[in-house]
Amino acid sequence: MINKLMSGLKPRSTSPSAQLTRRLIRREAELGGSLFNSGNPNEQSEFFCLDKNTWVWHQVAIVGGQKQTTTTHYRIKPGAVTKSVNGGQYTALDKHESTRLLAAIEAYERQVVARMYPQTEQ
Repeated sequence: MINKLMSGLKPRSTSPSAQLTRRLIRREAELGGSLFNSGNPNEQSEFFCLDKNTWVWHQVAIVGGQKQTTTTHYRIKPGAVTKSVNGGQYTALDKHESTRLLAAIEAYERQVVARMYPQTEQ
């Protein structure tokens, strides 16, 4: 899933540092997705920071035997938070959704730092 999301960004580099970056983002996405785990074995989620202004939530679920995929990109800029669902137009988040996104980002950062980068905890 994450490879598909990242493949459209720029030409794929095969340098060791680029490969390491992709592996780290994949692992962070898995950890972030665990924050949204419903316990349903037919669902898989990923949540990760793509760049300094973009967060991505990606979910795949099997509903009625059909695979359903939802990808939400959140853009965070001074004074505005917007989202695009499945490549649609960006729209502003309401206060409730902004608050929930902030809580998810904070939980993600705690989880990722604790599990992947424990020596950098403060």
